[in-house]
Amino acid sequence: MAQRIEEQLNAYEGVATGAIVLVRMGDQTRTFTSGMADVKHRRRMRPDDRFPVMSITKTMVATAVLQLVATRRLSLNDTVKDVVPGLLPQGHRITMRDLLSHRAGLYDPRDEDLPALSRMTDDSLIEVSADHPLEFRPGTSGSYSNVGYEVLGKVVEQVTGEPLGDAMEHNIFDPAGMSDTQLLGSPSVQGYYDSKAAPDPYVRFIPAAGGVVSTVGDVDRFYTALSRGDLLDEDLVATMTTPLGTIEPFNVDYGLGVWFDRESCGVAWGHSGAGPGFATKAWTLPDANLSVVVMVNDGDGHTIADGFATAALCD
Repeated sequence: MAQRIEEQLNAYEGVATGAIVLVRMGDQTRTFTSGMADVKHRRRMRPDDRFPVMSITKTMVATAVLQLVATRRLSLNDTVKDVVPGLLPQGHRITMRDLLSHRAGLYDPRDEDLPALSRMTDDSLIEVSADHPLEFRPGTSGSYSNVGYEVLGKVVEQVTGEPLGDAMEHNIFDPAGMSDTQLLGSPSVQGYYDSKAAPDPYVRFIPAAGGVVSTVGDVDRFYTALSRGDLLDEDLVATMTTPLGTIEPFNVDYGLGVWFDRESCGVAWGHSGAGPGFATKAWTLPDANLSVVVMVNDGDGHTIADGFATAALCD
């Protein structure tokens, strides 16, 4: 497997800007790097480089929500109105389960719906969404929703009484040993698109949906801790990793903060992430006790990242 990944990294040297691939087989871990973290300063990629992990954040936030369920401070059947009254006019119809599984029907704002960047806040997505009717009856369909996870961020803050970053640090990052991870932290790599430096990915406006900055090692520590029951008990991990239906536009099965990736060798669970200049993947193949984390600082890097993941899981 290591040889195959190294061959792929060599093949993509100079094609993708840079990549990091971590593979775990049981208790054995290897990390591979290729290319540039920063082209302008000619800095090569390092195993401990920090990336915006984008939507991998969602599994972490979902875990924080389910910890509140475990301590009976929250129920999956609680509605948004029950927990954060006044946040959404349709809040009485939308449950925590709907939000976690992208089945709430919330309108997800498009770029043209949002205010000018100078007036954007981390509440903007929710405020714009609240001005639109639901796109479908909650629980009846699936549609990928960043705004739904922004609502879950408000839920975590309301129930814990802490800012989201503090709640994530105390309940997720520290217990999992993620010492190089922060919500809205500073990346150490530059993202690229069409060989040019990509614009700011603006994750500060979607902290709960895509705002974590981390390393491949810390992302692996998170999923390992989650899988072995260090963050949630077995029953809740099983609930989280049970598909509840497909979500559009990706046409993939989704659980509670967990995306299912169909590989030739089986179904892996975890999450994929994307943003201007970045592609991230984190997949676990439970039957094989095998997992992979891939980070590529190239906006065209999704196919490349998928290739590394397949090589790690199935070769």
